[in-house]
Order: sequence, then structure tokens, then C-alpha cells
Amino acid sequence: MNAITGLTVAALVVAVAVLVWAVETRLRALYARPANAAEFRPVVEGTVWRPCHDTACGHMTTRWTPAPDGGLRCEQAARHRGAVHLTHTTTDTTKGD
Repeated sequence: MNAITGLTVAALVVAVAVLVWAVETRLRALYARPANAAEFRPVVEGTVWRPCHDTACGHMTTRWTPAPDGGLRCEQAARHRGAVHLTHTTTDTTKGD
């Protein structure tokens, strides 16, 4: 009789643990905060997409926006190292493609 009672108690403990886990998982899903919306930034007229050869950009294609001197500037330039990247390819004196 004791063996059956022990198995019954163990089965009830497991069932309660699974039920608590399922309820907690469901509640977390219901009350989870939505992901932050992506920041929308309109594209400036004259913007082109080119690779940036600075190590901070990882040579990936980035936006190049018109610079005050008439050239183009990598949009990521100020984000990583301040006003100037380490490489000379940050600013491009050629007009668009």
C-alpha cells in the first residue's frame, strides 16, 4: 500500500509541476512586451548605397549621404568613431553613381 501511495504522490507532484510550468509559459507569452518598432528615418535625397571600407562598418553596404562639401559621407561615420572614420574611404568626393 505504501508503494502505491508513494507513486501516487510522485505522479501528483509531477503533474502539478508540469501544470505550473505550462501556466507560467502561457502567462509570459500573454504579457510579453512587444518588440520596439524600428526607427524610421527618411532617406535624404542624393543618398546612395555603397560599401564602406572602414572596419567599424565591416565593409558592408551602408547609406552614403550628401556631405556639405558636395561629396558623399558614410552614414555610420559618426556612430562608431566620431566625426571621422580611420580610413580615407569615409568620404567620397565623387558625385553619386
